[in-house]
Amino acid sequence: MRGVHRLDLPSEGIAFDPTTGDTFMVNDSGSRILRALQTGSSEQEVVSILRQEYPVTREDAERDVSDFHSRLRTLGLA
Repeated sequence: MRGVHRLDLPSEGIAFDPTTGDTFMVNDSGSRILRALQTGSSEQEVVSILRQEYPVTREDAERDVSDFHSRLRTLGLA
């Protein structure tokens, strides 16, 4: 996840890439996923974090993290 480490998260809902100047809008859970990935959490650890903070099933959390990770790859951030 080398690309997520370069992102600044100046406020909820915004992720900024100072290298490219790109700005991304993220929802609350997206911000939480990014912060967890920036601290080195694995995808399974992120799933556990989401389940602690949001009322979601393991399957929903796994799908959300997988979908978010796919989007990061599309953006060249993963």
